Amino acid sequence: MTLIVGQLCRLRPIRRSNAMVSIGWRNNPAIRNAVMGYRFPVTETMEDRWYDQVLAEQSGRRATFAIEENIDGVFIGFVHLTEIDWPSRAAQFGIVIGDTSRQCRGIGSEASRLALRYAFDTLNLDRLELRVSEPNTRARHIYQKLGFREEGRLRRAAFIDGVAIDVMVMGILREEFADER
Repeated sequence: MTLIVGQLCRLRPIRRSNAMVSIGWRNNPAIRNAVMGYRFPVTETMEDRWYDQVLAEQSGRRATFAIEENIDGVFIGFVHLTEIDWPSRAAQFGIVIGDTSRQCRGIGSEASRLALRYAFDTLNLDRLELRVSEPNTRARHIYQKLGFREEGRLRRAAFIDGVAIDVMVMGILREEFADER
């Protein structure tokens, strides 16, 4: 089992037993809107299928980890490297801290840093990209501290709470990663 340990959290492989927790996050409008997630109600069957798909794609075009807080081992979120393009050494990055009581404590920053280190040092990727809604200033600040740079703006590319919003495309190259080892 791959386990990546930091001071505040650890990344471990996802488990099907986490589905009952994560389905609550997917159906929480605040979490869904923050990550521009699936807009329709998610059922247990749909969540089971998502886990099936993620587990089938692991080690091929995806690396998805569960985030656990070190202090008590509670599952609080996911971090993803998806659409891995091995010839180009590039992937998409994403994170969600679904347990809102554990947000704003540095865990998301550390989990992101651990995942980027894994992407660059273990998988030998050279570039990561993400998309973040313009109003999500907290996430954009974390990404910028890690070394992500704004590469573009997709005008009115998302619709959240009745408002069309811009989506920022951000990218990071291996040498731009601001790792605080």
